[in-house]
Amino acid sequence: MESSARRPRTVDTRSAVDSFYAPTRTQSVYEPVYAEDDPFSPPVPGHKNTLSNAQRGSSTFPRDQNGAPSHEDAYADEKREPVKGDEEAWDVYADFNNSGPRYSGAVNLATDPTVTGPGTRDGYRALITSDESKSGVGDSSEPVELVTVPAFGPEWTKGELRAMTKKGRAEEKALHRDAKWKEWKNDNRGLFGKKWLTRKAIVWTLFVLIILMAVGLAICLPRVPSFAFNPTAPISTPTNTSNPVVTRGPTANFTFDAVLDLEMSTGGNIIPLHMNNIHANVFIVDTNKLVAQGNTGSFNRKGGTTRRLDIPVLVNYVAPNDTDTTWNLLYSACKSSTTSSRPGLNILIVLDMSIRGLIGTAHTSTSISNLPCPITLPSSSV
Repeated sequence: MESSARRPRTVDTRSAVDSFYAPTRTQSVYEPVYAEDDPFSPPVPGHKNTLSNAQRGSSTFPRDQNGAPSHEDAYADEKREPVKGDEEAWDVYADFNNSGPRYSGAVNLATDPTVTGPGTRDGYRALITSDESKSGVGDSSEPVELVTVPAFGPEWTKGELRAMTKKGRAEEKALHRDAKWKEWKNDNRGLFGKKWLTRKAIVWTLFVLIILMAVGLAICLPRVPSFAFNPTAPISTPTNTSNPVVTRGPTANFTFDAVLDLEMSTGGNIIPLHMNNIHANVFIVDTNKLVAQGNTGSFNRKGGTTRRLDIPVLVNYVAPNDTDTTWNLLYSACKSSTTSSRPGLNILIVLDMSIRGLIGTAHTSTSISNLPCPITLPSSSV
């Protein structure tokens, strides 16, 4: 039967050619492709049957040796396709490697890339190069160099490359610091990440701390005490003392014990005052010579009080001979009063005070004129 005389399909109007991605389904020997080939289908008007009426009749239908109708003889001329195995899996890469329905050479397209003509589609034929064998392309034994080309330009911008340098990181940190400083100045950010440590809160906190420190210093800071001498007897002799030593000759000596009688006032102190030591120096004003020294040692005094303070001193002056001016002044003031009148001494007392809580040493001094000598030498003395 020629293709021009073929009648339209009436039994199955679906395409006999499946999708490219699914293989053609297998036709059964009991399922004719065309209706005119089916002996059991009703005749179609206007078309010529391939089988005669005698062949369609059940009485003349071929039978086997047992007398049963033989269907295999009726379909002896039917084309049979080989039985296929499992259907192939769907190739997801078909449209990307020129193997899909759009690019494949289907039905009337030539598979040979060298063939051209009306039945070919040159736009979709495979391309080959004549130098493929020479260049070594496709030879698995040769090493292949792979080159990665960025698809969308350079991976890093100029600014990003600069930000990765040491200078760029330093600039970024500086920008962060400036931003935080501006936020803190505008009271939008707290100090050290604390929201309540704004500029206003810090100012008030510092103000309160300064006031508390001032009050604390006013209460706890020690003040230098004031001193006053006993007007009647600023210098006296202790009760238990040795006899004075007075010598003449090439080495003149004048030695005796004495006590400075003072009044100490701590009225400027609120808390008790701790004195580490008070060192006393006694000078003769006329010659500016040091003649006596003494120390009190450590002691405490209540704040806001005035009490007596005795500073023991040792008068000890050594001269090269008895014609020394300072030695003669001391001897004249302390000699026996039965023989002649005794002149007074002009002295300068300097006190060096070491007070706990104060840095350095505090100093105070006073001078006394016409001070009588606290001792009297015996008439038998030199």
